[in-house]
Amino acid sequence: MKGTPTRAAEGNGEEGAPKVLLVMLVFLMFASGFIVAFAANIYVTFTYQGQGSVGIQSPTFSWGQGSVSTISPTLSWGQGSVSQVSPMVTISASGSVSVTLLTQVFDPVVAAVGLNHGIFIGPIVGGSVSWTQLPGLTNNSVSLARCGEIVYVAVRGLNGGIFVGYYNQTSGSFTGWVNIPGATPSSPAIAADASCNLIYVVVRGMNNAVFYTTISPSLAWSGFWQTLPGATDNAPSAAVLNGALHVAVKGFGSNAIWLWNSTTATWTMLPGATNSTPAIASNGTHLLVAVRGLNNAIYYGFMSDNAFTGWTPIPGATDVAPAVANVSGTWYMAVKGSGSLAIFFRDIPGTSWQNLPGATMWSLAVG
Repeated sequence: MKGTPTRAAEGNGEEGAPKVLLVMLVFLMFASGFIVAFAANIYVTFTYQGQGSVGIQSPTFSWGQGSVSTISPTLSWGQGSVSQVSPMVTISASGSVSVTLLTQVFDPVVAAVGLNHGIFIGPIVGGSVSWTQLPGLTNNSVSLARCGEIVYVAVRGLNGGIFVGYYNQTSGSFTGWVNIPGATPSSPAIAADASCNLIYVVVRGMNNAVFYTTISPSLAWSGFWQTLPGATDNAPSAAVLNGALHVAVKGFGSNAIWLWNSTTATWTMLPGATNSTPAIASNGTHLLVAVRGLNNAIYYGFMSDNAFTGWTPIPGATDVAPAVANVSGTWYMAVKGSGSLAIFFRDIPGTSWQNLPGATMWSLAVG
């Protein structure tokens, strides 16, 4: 069913299979001790599940010196909906070389807390979701961060503890929970850097200060928390852009919208106001910020180089914080309907909301 959200999960189900893009990179290199020349016109062909192809002439490549070269293009193409891929290939060779990559493009995953306080997760396929219940209970919303087929999950336990785990979208398996020392009165936030070598966990402390720590891809804790200046009376959200951790919060005792940048180590106040957690996500070049307005309307805007584009409204309403993510080059949003328990999902900017099965009283998560 499609419509405007007036009502936003629980259930069980099956995982969605990732789509596969066959990426063929063909190039010419000449070496004599180190690379001195390469073909000026490199032709890259993308084949989408064997149906048709899109050719791109002369993409931008970054080259290392010596016999080892690294190719890290960021390419966009249209095949149905627009997707984006950033493969990383390291080659040690001379002469003519052909490289074939398999790059997976995933369906978005949504997570919600059911009316029984259970934790549910599942991929959105064909406008619907098949829910899988994870172990444990929570009375706060869930946070997600994607690293390929792995989706990291962070929740607050019923005892206020901070728990993390990861869900494998391909197999549908879940690791189980790892308890990070500390406590929070709100939902923890989780975010991954572009290399997926570092996973950030950000929380509101019991004293309303904002703390962050890191875990490894295998969920090993770094062993310490760091504190940001300032305070909040609600849960934080987090994203990583260009190696910098960005944290969004509602101001303590106010409705101001604040954004932290770890590179500049400063807070920036965005225009507008919200009485819920601001949501943020990264696509590798921009941050998307989404908020619930004081009138329960939904707004989003983009940050790039610390410049904010301003707010764009989305039809519909919610009485909790929205959730946003960028998955395979597409922006997505999920909300609980205003004055109801219904779950709604859409792409951004998109054209309409999809009413997903299930019900919740809390904010959702997308990844």
